[in-house]
Formats: sequence, structure tokens, C-alpha cells
Amino acid sequence: MSENAILLATYNGKAYLKELLESFLAQKHTDFKCYIHDDGSTDGTKEILEEIVTAHPDRFVLLFDGVTHMGAKENFFHLAETVEADCYFFADQDDVWLPDKMEFVLQRLEQAEKTCGADVPIAVFSDMYVTDENLMIRSDSFLKEIDRDADYHSYSEILIDNPAAGCTMAFNRACRDRAIAIKNKDRVLMHDVWFLMVAAVFGEVIAVKEPLVYYRQHEKNEMGSRTESSWQKVSRNLQDAQAKELSSKKEAFYK
Repeated sequence: MSENAILLATYNGKAYLKELLESFLAQKHTDFKCYIHDDGSTDGTKEILEEIVTAHPDRFVLLFDGVTHMGAKENFFHLAETVEADCYFFADQDDVWLPDKMEFVLQRLEQAEKTCGADVPIAVFSDMYVTDENLMIRSDSFLKEIDRDADYHSYSEILIDNPAAGCTMAFNRACRDRAIAIKNKDRVLMHDVWFLMVAAVFGEVIAVKEPLVYYRQHEKNEMGSRTESSWQKVSRNLQDAQAKELSSKKEAFYK
């Protein structure tokens, strides 16, 4: 793999953005470019981005195209559709990557492509440390905290209990090409789940059980860490089934 792209969608992320960007620069694997699209920030986020692009033009690319106020899903789709690469990483603006994240994940992707072929969609996800807003570790496993099993990642299991957080995901070009081919993104709940499902249906999903991200919890989290007991999980799915939402979700996905 020659071109590795980090896709970073930002919106009013000034509070924690610098720590994320610094964690990219601290990666052991240095052959990458981070492509950033801002969704109309007004809090100083754009100034931070312009500063990092000026300091490291070989590592960071800020996309200026006048397209804003799309929301996270559309922003990430926009990045995936715009950027040409061999491997893609999703990144959230308030987390911090461990130094060996890219190196570890790329090794797994490359091994899978050697086995399956580069034309097969492949996605990788990992566990995370759950932290408070100051990066003090609250849990050494995001998956345990939300009661998910990393080994359960077939397309039907993803539909019911998705174990993967988008900020841990990476995928190859074949996965990207199939995922962005969807004509009606309104039928997609979130970008990350869709890319994962594409890999599960048409190729391979690989779970890395080591935590490779510090998952920061704070009051502005769009999607946070929420502990769910086994009974709560069963109850939630039963409620969906009784309301006929479970079958409709499956039907919409199959279509």
C-alpha cells in the first residue's frame, strides 16, 4: 500500500483537536497524509487546522470547497469520495491515537490483502481505552464497557450489535469504492457502520482486540461510551422486534 489517508471531519473541535493532530505526528508509521474537511466551525478550529497545515504541508491537507453544514455522516462520505488512496482511516476530532495504531492496523490490512486479494473489501477495527476529558483512563476496554464481543462482526451481528467504533476503523480501497457507490445515503444511519457492513458482506472484517485509541468522554460527545447489560441488550432487540423495527432494519439493509 503506497498512499495511506487519514480522513478527519471537523466541526467546532478546538478544545481537543491539537492533541489529536499531535498524535498523528507521533505515529511510528510516517507514510500518510491527513485530509481534513471542516463543516463550518466558528470556534477557532479552522485556525488550528491552518496552523498545522502550514507547519506540516507534507502531512496535512485542508480541503476548501465551500461545502459546509453537512453533519458528520455526510462530511465523512464527502472526504471518502474526494480522497484517492490505497488505505483509509477514520478519525474523530476529540480522541488521541496511540503511536503504533497505524503501523499495527496496516500490518493486518496488508496480511489480509495478501490472503484475500487487493480487490476484496477489507475493514479493520480495534478496541480503545475509554478516558475522561483529561485522558485519564476510565476503562481499558471500550468493547467490554459497552458489552460487545469483537469476534461478532458478521453483517447480521453488525446490524444488531455493532462492535466497531468509527474512530478505530481503517479500510482498503476496494471497501471504499464499494461503500461510496451507494446512490441514496439517506438510507445509511452512519458512515462508519455502512463501510463496516460493506466489508462484512463483500469481503473481510478484522478485529484487533488491543486498544489503539484513547476514546475521550466529554459533555459534547456525539456518540459516547454507554454500558449496556446483556439483559438491556436483549430487551432493546425485543422492543425493536415487537415494534417491527428489527425486521424493517434488516429489510432496508438487504435492499
